[in-house]
Amino acid sequence: MEMIKSIGVWAKGNVKEIAIMALASVLCIYHLVTTIERIPTMEHRSIHLLLVLILTFLIYPLSRKQQNKITKAIDGVLLGLSIIGVGYVVLYWPILMDRCSNPAPLDLVLGVITIAVILEATRRTVGPMLPILAVIFLAYAWFGRYIPGYFGHPGFAFERIIGFTYQTLEGIFGLILGVSAVYISIFTIFGGFLEATGISEFFSDLALAAFGKSRGGASKASVITSGFLGMVCGSSTAAAIMTHDLMKHSMQHEGYDKETLAAFYSAAGTGAIIMPPVMGAVAFIMAYMAEIPYVEVCKMAILPAILYYLTLILVMDIKARKLGLKGLPQEKIPRITTVLKRRFHMFIPIIVLVWLLAVSYTHLRAHETSLHLVCRLLLEK
Repeated sequence: MEMIKSIGVWAKGNVKEIAIMALASVLCIYHLVTTIERIPTMEHRSIHLLLVLILTFLIYPLSRKQQNKITKAIDGVLLGLSIIGVGYVVLYWPILMDRCSNPAPLDLVLGVITIAVILEATRRTVGPMLPILAVIFLAYAWFGRYIPGYFGHPGFAFERIIGFTYQTLEGIFGLILGVSAVYISIFTIFGGFLEATGISEFFSDLALAAFGKSRGGASKASVITSGFLGMVCGSSTAAAIMTHDLMKHSMQHEGYDKETLAAFYSAAGTGAIIMPPVMGAVAFIMAYMAEIPYVEVCKMAILPAILYYLTLILVMDIKARKLGLKGLPQEKIPRITTVLKRRFHMFIPIIVLVWLLAVSYTHLRAHETSLHLVCRLLLEK
């Protein structure tokens, strides 16, 4: 009976939040399945883009401050257009690729709609600069005949621009989307699973146990925590936010002002994108375009990443000396033996991942194996 009541309360909750959770779950399951059962490239990338666009318009509304019928209607229309435009590619991609040089009128209409929808989704997630650059390059392809000198060119027909962008593996569904659909998605899921196991608390406790007694110990521990988190998430924003949530009380106890705390968190989080084995999206693109194993990119990033975090620790030590700070009280510092005894098993998936990469596994296969270990940790939890 209690379970039935809980389900009833959950069902009465926010429909939008339920939809986001359901779609996010579908996206994760889809990518886990497609690491085993391969599907055609165009189909895989278009399904990935479709799910991501739907989630984008659900998570990032037109206006967060003023939610009214008009803004909700606009979000609904854009979501519907995303489904129609990208869904058309999902269903008819072999035909579309065959006629990319001579697209049908419906292809042109849906191509323009899809491009516009993607530009708007990009604006909502990363800001206006990237969509503006994309529009400039599209305009350059069309109006190149009017540009004098070396930068001018004969120009391309409108049909060719849309067909190339919308109906081939060189435009929207090109290299960058492929890296996102095949590699970044699995790394992101891996980091999410590790976060769900409580590994972030293990990292923070381990860092505090190692540096808590030293001058400005909490700030140094926050750097180490951020570095550890960068190993599993590869996102500077995520690392900074998680480090703040885990270390804010310890940092405030030492007496840092808000501006200094913000600087520490942002600087420490930035290093996440260069901390192997999971780094930012650019690392995957570098390996893909240079046609080298991802492990080689990791090897080249290890030393710069370590030097970056050592420099931050040195800067924080100088800051702590200027402020006359001391280490944390003994009662606020966990014992390192206790931390390792209780939670060291959470570090096993990362050790396995690094080892698999070191023995020349592909990074996709390595993450599949590591994900299996993480799932077992979740079941045990």
